[in-house]
Amino acid sequence: HISVKWRSAAFDISKALSYASALMLLCVSVYFIAAEYGGSPDSFGSLDSYGDTFSYNYYLAQGLLTLTNLYAALLILKRYQVKLLSAAGFIIIFAIAILGVMSIYVSGLLTTSLIIVIAVANSQRVLLGLGITALVGYIFWYYYQLDTSLLIKS
Repeated sequence: HISVKWRSAAFDISKALSYASALMLLCVSVYFIAAEYGGSPDSFGSLDSYGDTFSYNYYLAQGLLTLTNLYAALLILKRYQVKLLSAAGFIIIFAIAILGVMSIYVSGLLTTSLIIVIAVANSQRVLLGLGITALVGYIFWYYYQLDTSLLIKS
């Protein structure tokens, strides 16, 4: 009975940590997107107040996020015993690469897709709802950006 209680407690803690991690990933992503499209130096979205001590490289961040998605896909494929060199493995790697390129233009796409994939793989409905809500929010934000023409958005 003691081991069952410990397992249950460990599962509850890991679930809380997964929700907190996903929420922090989305918050940091929103912060950096707001900083990229900035405002005044006193506004929330500005990183100018940090001076030269902090510089945000958008392409490096998207590349690292793409590698994170590939690693998560590798772990999930390994869990379900799907070989990386199989047809399904190639399709998944190709889809992540396409999402990585698209995320250069549509910020937040990789972040939300990572949360959605992890939620589906672990049967976490609350995390899935959070990921889908964030995805819809990012798509609406992208659509209503006024500094990008409709030609580029299409």
